[in-house]
Amino acid sequence: MKTDLAGGQTLTEMFASGTVWLEKSAPDINAINVFPLPDGDTGTNMVLTMQFALEKAKLNSDNHISSVAKSLARGALMGARGNSGVEMAGIVTIYYGAEIKGAEVQEIAQEICDRYHTEVEVVYGGQPHYNYIISLE
Repeated sequence: MKTDLAGGQTLTEMFASGTVWLEKSAPDINAINVFPLPDGDTGTNMVLTMQFALEKAKLNSDNHISSVAKSLARGALMGARGNSGVEMAGIVTIYYGAEIKGAEVQEIAQEICDRYHTEVEVVYGGQPHYNYIISLE
């Protein structure tokens, strides 16, 4: 039995399909958004985060699946919008960001600092440090 493995292009197409589905569902998600604040933007922020991740993946000239996955994870982290976007970035990173380690984590933290004019503490091991943008357990 022959098994075809997915490549970077397939992963990008799958992520794009998920993004389209989320775009269609965003109004419904926004309508039920009541926690922690009923601000009605949860679906919108999730869509914007996924769109940014997808844009970054499409800019990647390396079509190897691990490289595309890494671009999706990094794009989600850098493009996270609102609390729901940060949560979405966490999910994308769990699935696709296993290869982001060490110095690259520091580089991402610095990019976040520069982009949002804030401080970021990167923590390895031990208890998570809440109220920080990146907390790695």
